[in-house]
Amino acid sequence: MKNITLIFIGFLLLNCQQKNMVSKDLIRQLSSIENTKNNYIEPILFNILFVKLDNGKYLKTNGQELYEIYIKNYRTKYKDFYNFLDKVLNQESTIESKITSMNEFQLNSNILEKSITEIAKIYSIKNDNGIYILTANHKEDLNSILYCFFEKGYEINFDDYSGVFIIKK
Repeated sequence: MKNITLIFIGFLLLNCQQKNMVSKDLIRQLSSIENTKNNYIEPILFNILFVKLDNGKYLKTNGQELYEIYIKNYRTKYKDFYNFLDKVLNQESTIESKITSMNEFQLNSNILEKSITEIAKIYSIKNDNGIYILTANHKEDLNSILYCFFEKGYEINFDDYSGVFIIKK
């Protein structure tokens, strides 16, 4: 009986652990900006990322902007940029809303209730390369849709030449 109880408790502990929204590998790639010695900036730093603010809203940002926020406001609070990213991208910590007001938004609960398959079907077009191109226009809906893809581990970029968001797994 003891063995069954121990196995059950172990199973519960494994299932209750919080899954990271953002992989350690992506965080490592983003945090590499801290160690660059030249002016070259990795393209991955411009991927669209989301962090939670202390007012309950969310911030649409990128690695470059988060690095600036880290340097100006959080450098003394965290051991390094990697630890900062790990906490804020996985929503274990929030960013103070008073330090940023641009690209702040409230999540649309109607969109959050949908599965990623439903969201992709309703709000995007998938091309032959497996890349999703969004068709939503309303800014709040667009940010909520992008957040849902981000939360499921998709890479999000904005193509400023064609003016569309490109989403791929």
